[in-house]
Amino acid sequence: MIQGISGLMSITGQPDEIPGGGPVKVGVAISDLFTGMYATTAVLAALAHRERGGGGQYIDMALLDCQVAVLANQSMNYLTTGVSPGRLGNAHPNIVPYQVFATADGHIIIAVGNDSQYRRFCDVIGRPDLATDVAYADNGARVKNRVNLVAAISETIGKMSSEHLQAALDEAVVPWGPINSLDQLFADPQAKARGLRLEWSKWRRPDPATAPTTAKAAGLYMICTMSKHAAEAKGCSDALMFDYRGYIAEATGANIFFVKNGEVHTPTPDCFLNGLTRQTVIGMLKERNIKVVERHIMPDELPDFEQCWLTGTAAEVTPVGQIGDYSFEVGALTREVSSGYEKLVRA
Repeated sequence: MIQGISGLMSITGQPDEIPGGGPVKVGVAISDLFTGMYATTAVLAALAHRERGGGGQYIDMALLDCQVAVLANQSMNYLTTGVSPGRLGNAHPNIVPYQVFATADGHIIIAVGNDSQYRRFCDVIGRPDLATDVAYADNGARVKNRVNLVAAISETIGKMSSEHLQAALDEAVVPWGPINSLDQLFADPQAKARGLRLEWSKWRRPDPATAPTTAKAAGLYMICTMSKHAAEAKGCSDALMFDYRGYIAEATGANIFFVKNGEVHTPTPDCFLNGLTRQTVIGMLKERNIKVVERHIMPDELPDFEQCWLTGTAAEVTPVGQIGDYSFEVGALTREVSSGYEKLVRA
């Protein structure tokens, strides 16, 4: 509702004249999230004010106020011109070309930020004529003639493969980006390098006498799904599950490893799947003469560990940066295992 009242939905989505056009809400509760961030900043500022002898502060925070505040350049466009900006789909109101384009086999985000990047971009797509055309000579002209330019670029890029275009843009130093699904996001090198954040699950891996825990057909995915959804609702990537005895077991779809004083520790797989990726990683570590200890691990041991990663078919080897209140570095051994596994499976 706040997204609608604030005008955000009036600038989000495809234009009315395009099939499927109309107001669209942002895919997450952005008004709530920004209000929380503004509230946090206000609390910190109030505490700093108190420490300097200024006394207490009264904080007045409203969803609508915060959402209006983050309309950014769109609200400024209106305030300086008196014209309400419309919906441009995935395009930028003030920069062209700066939007999503369809390739021959997918989509790509092109983010040309200045005239020199634009000229290089035109060379990459084999349309140097678009760089010399006076109608597109600078960004102001490109914004004015957006429709014709975007049509010409779309026709050209639509015949190119994503992989070829991405490589050429990298070589020409022209900004671009993919459109990732969430599984692709968490497999992205940058996301992996930062380390995932895990939350504790309230659900536990059951006693093997209760269900065949080493069989995927046992129907135990239900508690994994509930645990993962609960963790994602708190802004985490996944949940870490205990077993029925209170030992650390695994994440909802991946095994877990910890590093302590150069040794690798991992829970004994006596009530969860001993994944193939887990076994492969253990083999890699032993080949490198790195000691691997398979044992029961209690949650109060987490402060003793320096590094942590997950292994699984989808996760491959993914660093973990935080579990609950405990933080881990994405250290040299984690990076070595991650890159070593990637080279092994792609050889």
